[in-house]
Amino acid sequence: MRFLSALTLLVPLVAVAPAGAQTLPPNSIDCTQFQQVSGSWTEIGTATFDLGAAQNVQMANTIIAPHQRGVGGYDLSDVLNAKCGAGATP
Repeated sequence: MRFLSALTLLVPLVAVAPAGAQTLPPNSIDCTQFQQVSGSWTEIGTATFDLGAAQNVQMANTIIAPHQRGVGGYDLSDVLNAKCGAGATP
């Protein structure tokens, strides 16, 4: 009986985030500057953006493969997937 009481007290303390929910780091990425192709991202033209601790990051016609480019302490492909990818919420 004590076990059941303890379990009843613990259950409300467990919080589950919705599937796919992700907190984005502070950024000024413009999704129109990036296109997803075959699992990688391509920066189109020239982009300047802030991401995490990095300010005024400049890229021109750059391919961003998954987990290959860290910017401002974050994986750029993960941030692009969350912010600009299919199913992303603005």
